[in-house]
Amino acid sequence: MNTAQNLYAETHTALTYQVDFDCRLALPAVFMLLQEAAWHHADNHGWGYEGLRRRGWFWVLSKMWVEMLYYPLWTDVMRIETWSNPPDLLTAIRDFEGFGADGGKFLAASSSWLILSRSDNRVQPLAEYARAFPHLEGRNAIAHKPPKIAAPDNPAVTARSAVQPSDIDMHQHVNNARYVQWALDSFGIDFLRGNAVRAIGVNFLSQGKAADPYAVATSAIGGNTYISAILNHTSGKEMARIKTLWQCK
Repeated sequence: MNTAQNLYAETHTALTYQVDFDCRLALPAVFMLLQEAAWHHADNHGWGYEGLRRRGWFWVLSKMWVEMLYYPLWTDVMRIETWSNPPDLLTAIRDFEGFGADGGKFLAASSSWLILSRSDNRVQPLAEYARAFPHLEGRNAIAHKPPKIAAPDNPAVTARSAVQPSDIDMHQHVNNARYVQWALDSFGIDFLRGNAVRAIGVNFLSQGKAADPYAVATSAIGGNTYISAILNHTSGKEMARIKTLWQCK
């Protein structure tokens, strides 16, 4: 096994627009960094945006689970490592770890991805991908695959808005990091000043489009844990379901 091929790494510095009001790396920025690392690794082996476009396909992120051991600060140097685990029939599994300049780990994450057809949005089997893409055996960032999140019980609506043009990505639907931003913002500034997410799980359930009205509805399930549903008001569908585990700062 060629580990150099199977493992991809890139280095970043936490920039001004990636940190929050505490000068800590913001969670939506974490999701964007992981998304970029995944794309670069896939693209290096012909399975990035252009490689799939030529086949009439595109990637979609289905589930993500991120555990934050600590949050890098503004100007901190970070190393993001990512690799692909052996896929299921329809689901590609990709893990990530993040390290600070001193080598200490600050995040561990696992994600699941689907390949859809551009013509009809149908999920594609991954037999060709499984044969062609280099996988890293025996290394898991976390102990489980990103889980299915249960629907919240009796959630209270904590935010309402509509999808803005700036929320739309190159596939013409809401970027995955936006759902994270909407859910976190719905907790309010006072809560966010005193609490930080130590783990977050996201299930991406349906595509949000420009001008779609949405609401964030959240339920507490105990132990500083919440589940938020992001609902499309027009269709009644959930666009995303997000589980957050918090700790005091």
